[in-house]
Amino acid sequence: MSWLGRGPCSLVVAFIMVMVSAEGVARLVAMRLGESSGWNDPGLAVQARNMRRVAAEHGKVDVVVLGASTTGEGIDPDRLVEASQVHGSAYNAWHAGAPARSLDLLARSLVLPLLRPKVVVIGLPASS
Repeated sequence: MSWLGRGPCSLVVAFIMVMVSAEGVARLVAMRLGESSGWNDPGLAVQARNMRRVAAEHGKVDVVVLGASTTGEGIDPDRLVEASQVHGSAYNAWHAGAPARSLDLLARSLVLPLLRPKVVVIGLPASS
């Protein structure tokens, strides 16, 4: 009698064995591919890489500017630092066309844990 004739339990065990094997193969392939940013958007992947670099080099940043493309183009973090009597470092964590939910995700998953800013400036576009 084949293992198929032994009932549904044998099918479940076979399915689990196939899934575990597939997971093992996927992990081996992932190791050969190298580190992934985990972001499927190239702009966010660049921001993630830059924030990790800044965090590794400086530990944390005093001020982070967070917003969409108008923030990225309109706010210079270096000028914020120059004008400040208190803060010595700043980073512009902008993302082109980002809705509020994306900025929230960016802030919670990258900005706050990596850069640990004292101040977060949220840049909003001016209404016309």
